[in-house]
Amino acid sequence: MQVTSDWSTKLFGCMEDEHTCLLGALCTPCLACSLARQLGESCCVVACVPGGVFALRTKLRMQQNIEGSICDDCLTLSCCCPFALCQMARELDNAEIGRL
Repeated sequence: MQVTSDWSTKLFGCMEDEHTCLLGALCTPCLACSLARQLGESCCVVACVPGGVFALRTKLRMQQNIEGSICDDCLTLSCCCPFALCQMARELDNAEIGRL
């Protein structure tokens, strides 16, 4: 698969979507569960599987042909999890893959 693009929004661009920003800030697990469902996975992936949220980011990146690596995904989520989840939600919205 050819990787061709960057994320459609910046990592810290959470104010582009206030609803998602609030959800990410006030209930990060709820946002992670919503993302799992939008990507065709169970909430158990993020709730019960160690590294599940990393797998979701990698899955989204691969589906959307976004440049990056598994290492980038792990570092981004480890250091900035709520921001990364908000970025993923905006990416799905921009691609019109299931709405929050």
